[in-house]
Order: sequence, then C-alpha cells, then structure tokens
Amino acid sequence: MNAVNAIVNYWDTSLSFNREVSCFITPEHGVISMTSDDCGGSVDFGWETIWGFLRAQKIKASEVIMLHSHPMGYDEMSATDKNMVQGWRLGLGVPINFYIVTQHPKVINHIDDMGVVAHYVVDRTPDKKMIISDKVGYWLHELPPSFDIVAEIVYGMSKSPNLTKEDVKMVEVSLKEASLDFLCSGKK
Repeated sequence: MNAVNAIVNYWDTSLSFNREVSCFITPEHGVISMTSDDCGGSVDFGWETIWGFLRAQKIKASEVIMLHSHPMGYDEMSATDKNMVQGWRLGLGVPINFYIVTQHPKVINHIDDMGVVAHYVVDRTPDKKMIISDKVGYWLHELPPSFDIVAEIVYGMSKSPNLTKEDVKMVEVSLKEASLDFLCSGKK
C-alpha cells in the first residue's frame, strides 16, 4: 500500500473499517510518526520514536497534531484517548490538537460530506489544571488541503483489508518527503 492506494480506499464506500491508524505531526517538523494496529480497538502513537525525534531537534514544537481514525460514525474521545492525550500534554509541554477522523454512516447530500473530523484541544490552564476543550466538528473538505490529504490517507489505511508494518512505514516516509505545510490546529 502507498499513499495513493490509501486515498483510493478512503473513497471506496464498499470497504469497511478494519483498524485504527495514527499520525503524529508538528508544524515545525511535519509528520513524525505513523502507526497502526491489527485489532481495530486501539493504536499506539509510537512514544519512543516521537520522544527520541523531538529530543534530538534544535527547534521545539509549538504544538502537536495527533490524528487517528475511529470506526465509522464514532467521533468521540474514548476514556483511553483522554488518558493518553493528557499524558502526552504533560510529557511534551505543549498544547495537543487531538483529531479523530471517521466517515459519516449515511452520506446524505453528496460524497464530499462523508469525511468527518472531530477536533479537541488538550492544554493546561495558568494554574496547571488539565483541560480538554469541547469537540469541534468539521467536514473533511472544510480543512486545509494538507490536513485533508493526511486525514484521507489515515482513514483509507484503516479500511485496507491487509496492512503491513512495511505499508505503514512506506506511507510515513512518503508523507515526510512530501513536506506538507501544516499550519496546525486544523485552522482555516
């Protein structure tokens, strides 16, 4: 599988969700890590790889984008998501923009409306209290092009009947080489 195959899978409405896929991005460094699981129930963002990479950089990330897929129609943070992302916020010391990409279970008007992204911001208040913002939802086509492309790839990989670690690595490398412009926060 490559990035083009993943986008084709995204648009193929005959394919079902098979697994969660994650992508870890900073605006300063682009895509740092892409991971997948085989069971469909959870995904590890790759702490060792990410932590080692960020520690070796001369430029500190200003914020982080964590994007991962959920089964069709499920755009809420799970309890595991909440615990994990709060740990990342504490460990990295920067705000986390946590995105869940899924597909709408009923495409009503036109095919552009099938991609859904839920966005949460995880941060700390001045008195060090951890907060998770309310969910903000977007149709995928409402987001900046670089973000739209990566979200389609992540969800398309989730629908792949057979996805190997080599496939995930190949897509990760191609996204790193693409030097996509992430303005962060998914802001328009």
